[in-house]
Amino acid sequence: MRILVGRLKIGLDSYLQPQTAYSDDALGHTVLWLLFIGGLCSVGHPERPWFAAHVGRVGGMLGLKRWQDVRNRQIQCFYVEDPLGHPLESVWRQSQALHE
Repeated sequence: MRILVGRLKIGLDSYLQPQTAYSDDALGHTVLWLLFIGGLCSVGHPERPWFAAHVGRVGGMLGLKRWQDVRNRQIQCFYVEDPLGHPLESVWRQSQALHE
């Protein structure tokens, strides 16, 4: 799993340059979803803070300020409440703590 997480991080890095701005569109929310998946899969690994930091940055660019906002938007895309709700919320909470 760690190899896949590392490759996801490398792959996303080119999309996450500081000058990149995300709007409320499919690309922005797909990038956010991939960051959440990376954060979920990297629990207990050094890559977790990287994913959490970018979840907060991209989420902020998309105008998402609270977990409820994220959840409501992700339900429209790929989000499944029951198995993913609490683990993804933990990634969001860590992202917010990193930005405080």
